Amino acid sequence: VRPGTYCEPKMTTVGSQDTTGPMTRDELKDLACLGFSADLVMQSFCHTAAYPKPIDVTTHHTLPDFIMTRGGVSLRPGDGIIHSW
Repeated sequence: VRPGTYCEPKMTTVGSQDTTGPMTRDELKDLACLGFSADLVMQSFCHTAAYPKPIDVTTHHTLPDFIMTRGGVSLRPGDGIIHSW
């Protein structure tokens, strides 16, 4: 891409970590997002699985359904991390 040229990127893969997941969920609700257009959207719980706070436990129970109803994949707490993705 050169300066002054138009570019419309296509996202084929999106990874969301648990520390930003609730904020992402709120933003997607504000945008009335009913489904993801990327080929793969994956939610992980890599930062809060080992030592969850009470709010994290709530997020572990509510965020996966939100992601999956929009066509994404949600890992379970303890399934692994996506840092090297």
